[in-house]
Amino acid sequence: MTVLGVHDLMIHDYGAGKRFGSVHCEMDSSMTVLDCHRVLDRIETDLKAETGIDMSIHLDPVKIGDEVTDDISLDLKEILSGTDPDISFHDLHVERTGNVTDISFDLAVPYGFRGSEQELIRMIEEKLSAKAPKGEKVSFRINFDRE
Repeated sequence: MTVLGVHDLMIHDYGAGKRFGSVHCEMDSSMTVLDCHRVLDRIETDLKAETGIDMSIHLDPVKIGDEVTDDISLDLKEILSGTDPDISFHDLHVERTGNVTDISFDLAVPYGFRGSEQELIRMIEEKLSAKAPKGEKVSFRINFDRE
């Protein structure tokens, strides 16, 4: 029972020992909610004791070993590495219902990125849609995180 990854870390300092933070932690979606809560609660307690920061942790479930999600993740990594190796993604969720695949994720884009966000989205959607099985509809929800 471990954290697979973290992102969207924010620390707010209000002076005189009043620091608060939030972070998203990725964990295996097959874990129970109680097990996830136990791990994340321990992390919050340890961080408070070690740093004095009151941390609020958001759970992001990750499907481990899901063939469709793994394939889309690999495709997305390939697309991004050919576009700008400094762009990464997280929070990938893939849901299939009938002949519709819903894909959602966040793009972590460096401030130095000079390209068009709309053009980047269009290119990603086009390339991922082209890999979908014939007759399958693909919908996207892509959020931008500026690093």
